[in-house]
Amino acid sequence: MMQELSDYIYVGSPDTPPRAVNSDEEMDTISLQSSSISSVELSREVDYEITIKLKWKDQIERIPYTNQQPFQDLLKMLAEREGTTEKKIVLMMNDSIVYATDTPSSIGYTSVHFISGRVVDSVLEPNKKVKKVKTDIEVKIQSDRWKRPLAVSVPKTDTVQKLLEMCAKALECSTNDINLRFDGEILSETMTMQDLELEGGEMIDCVFKGGRKK
Repeated sequence: MMQELSDYIYVGSPDTPPRAVNSDEEMDTISLQSSSISSVELSREVDYEITIKLKWKDQIERIPYTNQQPFQDLLKMLAEREGTTEKKIVLMMNDSIVYATDTPSSIGYTSVHFISGRVVDSVLEPNKKVKKVKTDIEVKIQSDRWKRPLAVSVPKTDTVQKLLEMCAKALECSTNDINLRFDGEILSETMTMQDLELEGGEMIDCVFKGGRKK
């Protein structure tokens, strides 16, 4: 028996033509009762404003940045300011080199960290790249407002407050309207993923305080 056209959605990218898929089988679009959030929009949800603390020439500089912004932008800014090339600027965190393609999220940068920078005489060679230890984990947040759990990747040092902000944006509500629960317990906003001893893949419940909000 043929399915109704409404049972299908069209997906695609600038490089590929649209194709019809069954909406129940498509995982990269989360439907809410009040709105629809695409995978592109979800990626924006985790990109929030931060401040990079940069140690440069015995001074601490505070630079406005975003969680998903490549360090290419910082390297370019420093190179122009110092009158040199980006390849002669070295950035490091915890004795590991920070590369142009890295982002604060990918290296696990938080407010307790510092990025140190300096100008070197020789050009940094790509084959000297140091393998970094992955510090992000993926957790899943379920709610009666979307069909499938919302999967988000966060550093282990991120707090529950960050997860609340993501959920509040998705639900178009205030963080004061919702709670996050794990194993039936309400999570404190100040707790980190490390405090909760999360390893990745855990399911967290997002619920409205005092019941369902219309």
